[in-house]
Amino acid sequence: MEKLTFNQFPFLAELGLAEDNLGCYRAGQWVGNGATVTAINPANNQPIARVRLASIKDYHDTIAAMQEEKKRWMATPAPARGEIVR
Repeated sequence: MEKLTFNQFPFLAELGLAEDNLGCYRAGQWVGNGATVTAINPANNQPIARVRLASIKDYHDTIAAMQEEKKRWMATPAPARGEIVR
């Protein structure tokens, strides 16, 4: 496994990132069962961290979860929605 430069960038941990990360947010949790890609620092081409991408199943599950949440959001009164998006 390649040597990462993640620890050289403490702000990444402050953002909740780690050396290995899941790349798909679904129904309140991070998932990722697809390929792994390495994030590269464009200034020096050094690897920073890895991201596990969504699989096709993750994608379909995410779309289904979004459709369910859409129903709940549409049932929320407009003034309440306005307060949330402010």
